Amino acid sequence: MTHLLEKNSPFIFSNECIQAFRTLKDKLTEASILIAPNWDQPFELMCDASDYAVRVVLGQRIKKHFRPIHYASKTMNQDEANYTTTEKEMLAEFDFKVIDTRGAENYAADHLSRLENPYENIFNP
Repeated sequence: MTHLLEKNSPFIFSNECIQAFRTLKDKLTEASILIAPNWDQPFELMCDASDYAVRVVLGQRIKKHFRPIHYASKTMNQDEANYTTTEKEMLAEFDFKVIDTRGAENYAADHLSRLENPYENIFNP
């Protein structure tokens, strides 16, 4: 389907397009896109900065594969957009350690972290 990016390339919805669509649909519905956090495993935070935004992905490794838990992004304001590349990277980089405090010990815990995910198997009942 990459030939569609070429100049003056006609769009013909061929069998190849239909198969690519079905494959994409299957891949998006058979595996969970976002996972619920496993509080017994370490978290990873991946950061990236471009000319106009900072993006982060919070996730965990499951069987050596990174699985996202949450995506976040921030558009830079006019002053931040004028930063040098190094300064923009500083907006995305920081060191921290996540320590989970279990329910009974954490009086201000977000109750959402303890709810079961009702949509976990929505595509495979």
